[in-house]
Amino acid sequence: MGCIPGKDSPPDAVRLPAEFRFEGTEVEVHRDPDSGAVMLTPVRPSAKELLAERDRLLAEPGVREELDAFFDNLRDPSPPPERDWP
Repeated sequence: MGCIPGKDSPPDAVRLPAEFRFEGTEVEVHRDPDSGAVMLTPVRPSAKELLAERDRLLAEPGVREELDAFFDNLRDPSPPPERDWP
């Protein structure tokens, strides 16, 4: 499938069909040295960015309590079974 830049787009801009669009706002551009094919890879958030987002979400009112209730419901309150280890 070929794409032609629009006349109002920057010179190297290409509009991707909907089925090829990425989540997020950034991509990395790579060129295959053998074939010359251009490849786009989504930029993933760094661990630092993910932790900052986690902290931001946990600071919202009620979120920590909701998470605590969720995990409390996952825990099995019964004692672990006795095991006969060799």
